[in-house]
Amino acid sequence: MKMDNHAHAEPRSGAPETPLESCVAWFREQQRVLAAFAELQAAGMLEAEELLSESLKRVAAAVVHGAVPPHPEKLTPYCLRVIRNAAIDAKKRHEIRRRTELAYAKEDETAARGVRPGDPLATAELRDDCQRAMQMLRQLPPVLAEVVLLRIWQDMNYRDIGEVLGIPVTTAQSRYSAAITRLQTLFHHHHES
Repeated sequence: MKMDNHAHAEPRSGAPETPLESCVAWFREQQRVLAAFAELQAAGMLEAEELLSESLKRVAAAVVHGAVPPHPEKLTPYCLRVIRNAAIDAKKRHEIRRRTELAYAKEDETAARGVRPGDPLATAELRDDCQRAMQMLRQLPPVLAEVVLLRIWQDMNYRDIGEVLGIPVTTAQSRYSAAITRLQTLFHHHHES
């Protein structure tokens, strides 16, 4: 059986290189540096390999779609940023997972003592306050309530809230301010009645 020698060969001389072929050639030259950078950013080798793999997929897609020119002087810094950002995202996901697991563990512990999960000091008065706060929050328009939830209960800054909700930072700030003003009004009306 005769094999086609051109199936895995480099591009024919004289034939223009496609952007993806340029990207592959660039990766072959930069592979060690990129792998080392991913390893520095990651918690372990497996995570580093995943970071590098996902990052290269993003870089290739950016090259194919024309978002990044297939030139080494552009590809290398772009890929390093992609690896770093992917590592930051992975760390954030890990931290969220860790906090969630801790919260569930605390809830299990308080439930075992006969206390409602989520109550910081586990007193009847605080439980009532939390329930009233949630009732008041439900009275707000959803666009205001979600900002309060993210700001207070998720401890997000306005930039992160804006990213999550797809709104400008200033809109997140104004919605939070409007929500707090409405909550204060609701709170005063509740205590007057």
